[in-house]
Amino acid sequence: MQPIPTKQVAAHLRALLKKAFPTTKFSVTCPKGTGAWIDVRWTDGPHERDVRRITAPAQDANWDDAYDTSSTLTVTVDGHEVTGRPVLDGISHNRAISPAVKREAAALWSAAHDGADPARCSMTGPFRCNGQHIDAGWPRNQVEQIATRVLLAHT
Repeated sequence: MQPIPTKQVAAHLRALLKKAFPTTKFSVTCPKGTGAWIDVRWTDGPHERDVRRITAPAQDANWDDAYDTSSTLTVTVDGHEVTGRPVLDGISHNRAISPAVKREAAALWSAAHDGADPARCSMTGPFRCNGQHIDAGWPRNQVEQIATRVLLAHT
């Protein structure tokens, strides 16, 4: 079975992600000097676990209970479908939170803490925000939890 170069795997993943999440812009790159790695980045949009479901079949090697290099992938190269083994060491996933969502999450945090400014407070206890549990911790971390668990949970 022929190897499928990392660059072609990245192009395949880019198309799959665009189809699965048409309203989210993804950056799918093969950073120089990283070997056969793919970097997937996006802002807001779907949860990382949902993006991983799309990218997982391309992962050539998985360190679960054993090292598995049996993955195969079918991609389109120059208009022809090719099935082979992806040349891929790993995929990094990075979901950023936009400033607008962070501001909205900070406002929700503030409303739950009698109007306090999360940038000026120390650690606080757990609380509920729009029905979601927010863990005890630093306000900055709690604001991020609100952003991901409340505001972006269904995107």
